Amino acid sequence: MVKIIIIVIIFLLFFFGLEATKRKLKLNPAYTRKIAHFVSAFFTAFFYFFVNKNEFIISCLIFAIFFIISYRHKGLKSIHLTDYKTIGEISYPIALILLASFYFENTFIMISSLAIMGISDSIAGVYNIKYKKKTLLGALLFFILTLFILLISSFVFHILTISIIIYLLLICIILTITEYYSRHGIDNLTVPMIAAFLLSFLF
Repeated sequence: MVKIIIIVIIFLLFFFGLEATKRKLKLNPAYTRKIAHFVSAFFTAFFYFFVNKNEFIISCLIFAIFFIISYRHKGLKSIHLTDYKTIGEISYPIALILLASFYFENTFIMISSLAIMGISDSIAGVYNIKYKKKTLLGALLFFILTLFILLISSFVFHILTISIIIYLLLICIILTITEYYSRHGIDNLTVPMIAAFLLSFLF
């Protein structure tokens, strides 16, 4: 219970701190949203190593409820967009709950999926902001980053072989297509879950 409280406090301090910064500097919420996306994935990956499965799921459930309430009342303007309908902030913790429910014991899958969520999706999303839509170049950037993440992750956790590299390329293609066609923030759910499912056949 103590760990859950600590996690909730740290995340709330971050979110409210980001909100205060956004309002003071009048930052574009599209960018602060991506900052929240990236940092949340980093914090989640960090805390993953210090909590058990139930603590992880409960923490994510608390924030799923928190974001649902905030979404309905537009409480966090640094995260909730008004000019584009998206439920990414809600699908994000739901994806974490599902990941932990099925793959918590597999560190390779958890960390790889979190890295794709936090790095590939965030950076590609930042690139796409100026176009106000998903682009082919953004998709290419997502593919390259995801491939890099999976290659590094596979090297750290396992031994890379030619067959594994080919399979990782296939996974990256599928994830890139999934991310490109997933609208309204649902990619926060579809991408990590499909990534985890496909990686589960690898190791």
